[in-house]
Amino acid sequence: MQRGVFKWGTVAYCILVLACSAAAGDAKSAAPPAHLSEARAYWLSADTLAWPVDAGSTVSLHSSPAADLEVTRTGLTGGEAISLQSAGAVAGDLAGRFPHLAGLPLFRLPASAVERTPEILKTQLALSAVDAGGLLQDATAVQHAGVLDSLFSWDGPLGVTFAGNRPIFRLWAPTARSVKLLVFDSSDPAATPAHTLAMDEDSGTGTWLLQGEADWNRKFYLYEDEVYVRRTGRIETNRVT
Repeated sequence: MQRGVFKWGTVAYCILVLACSAAAGDAKSAAPPAHLSEARAYWLSADTLAWPVDAGSTVSLHSSPAADLEVTRTGLTGGEAISLQSAGAVAGDLAGRFPHLAGLPLFRLPASAVERTPEILKTQLALSAVDAGGLLQDATAVQHAGVLDSLFSWDGPLGVTFAGNRPIFRLWAPTARSVKLLVFDSSDPAATPAHTLAMDEDSGTGTWLLQGEADWNRKFYLYEDEVYVRRTGRIETNRVT
């Protein structure tokens, strides 16, 4: 009886040791606990981003029109990687606009990327930090409310206004890839639109514009936009008012 117990205990002990050793090996090769569903970085102006990351890391902005960014042990795959330069910390005017971010490490986009900021903002975004050995230290999605407010200012009317007897539709959606106007004969949202028309983007204000017809008075409408949604991690088509 004792001999049988001893053998069982010995076998169990060996199994446990082997399992722990295997788990430790997997942990060394696995990517760090970085989640692109979390947004811990902040795009504050056309050329500056803030992120509380370890000093000495190589930081890059990743942009993917296909929304296919993935975390690996050596960085992010998919899309385009843009190297950022360390630019001190959030201070001065930026700290005045974003006091809760004062003191965070600041990173700067190269001029060639700044020129493409409106286009980049329509994609899946993430920052990565890689150490001197080429291993990923952290990665995160990006909050971009600050740069949107900085670049796309519009203080005019939104929704529907009239020029004479013709309606003018305007929607503020700077991150949308495309926007369509759907015009309905009834208030039933399941009905087939009587008209589906592509709207024109005003890239300077982030608004989308379309001039309708006089006989649309008393019709019903929705906007249909195509946009990257961080919550789902996909390009989505939404109907909004």
